[in-house]
Amino acid sequence: MMGEPEGLDGAKPASSRKEHSRDVRVPSLGRAIALLLAAIGFPSLLWSWFEYSAHGAIGMASVALPAVICAGSGCVALLLTSLGGSQRTIGPLLASLLVRTFLPMAACVAILSAKSPLVAHGLLWKFLAFYLLSLTAETILAVVLLKKTDRGRSRVVTNAHHGYR
Repeated sequence: MMGEPEGLDGAKPASSRKEHSRDVRVPSLGRAIALLLAAIGFPSLLWSWFEYSAHGAIGMASVALPAVICAGSGCVALLLTSLGGSQRTIGPLLASLLVRTFLPMAACVAILSAKSPLVAHGLLWKFLAFYLLSLTAETILAVVLLKKTDRGRSRVVTNAHHGYR
């Protein structure tokens, strides 16, 4: 019976169970990236299946390319946002904005200049759709990640105020 107090049934007190469940809901960087990939991956699989049945492999490629590029740029943007942490520096946020915007735009310009046959299958509209989807998901996840770092920082300040560390 040394260590953490337990109830009669051997369970931890309700307060520690409550804190643990609160931490599970707030995504870490890995969970945020997984959620972003799921938010882009599921619609891209459905859209790819539809395009493959209508136009064949080139239709599926016209969905897969923007999905992969927008998902990749969103993941890099989340990583850069998390590097800023609770410091509230503007550098990582601006870098994430540039990555999130520049990579899909540069891919569109490169595909247009190469005169790819994917353009005839609506590639640019698909880039726009996946860009907006990834932008929405990545912004929501970035706000949650930044709130998590603020919550952790305020807990340290509060505990330091009370003499705990």
